Amino acid sequence: TASLRLLYVILALHHKH
Repeated sequence: TASLRLLYVILALHHKH
């Protein structure tokens, strides 16, 4: 689902310092 991909992107952005 697109939702899962969105969550992954958000997590990546948060992990990206």
